[in-house]
Amino acid sequence: MSVAPSSDVLIVPGAEDPGEREFALAEARRQAAELARLGATLVVLFGSRASGRGRKGSDLDVLAVMPSDERFLDRIARVHAAIRPRVPTDLLVYSPDEFERMWRGRAFIYDAVQQGMLLHGTRPEG
Repeated sequence: MSVAPSSDVLIVPGAEDPGEREFALAEARRQAAELARLGATLVVLFGSRASGRGRKGSDLDVLAVMPSDERFLDRIARVHAAIRPRVPTDLLVYSPDEFERMWRGRAFIYDAVQQGMLLHGTRPEG
């Protein structure tokens, strides 16, 4: 028995395959475990992958908080190399002091943490 194609089916160019989404989320969880092993106290996936709006080839947007005295860009480079992302990943790594300042003063960080997918740690209160 064959089924005729339905005219009700909408095919969106560049739409993400459900298998790709699951692979990306599994990779985000793997990265979170690596970040926790490196000392992260908070790891959040934010952006299109966290909200379910990811498209084919979308990257991961990951925010982590961990103790560090390194300069911001040096810290990101070291941590990015240590977690060895398997998909394109934009990684933001803040020290606890930096995060506290950003949390209170930047809507971007607040929204990312409040609306993102918590992968490790405890979401800060309001």
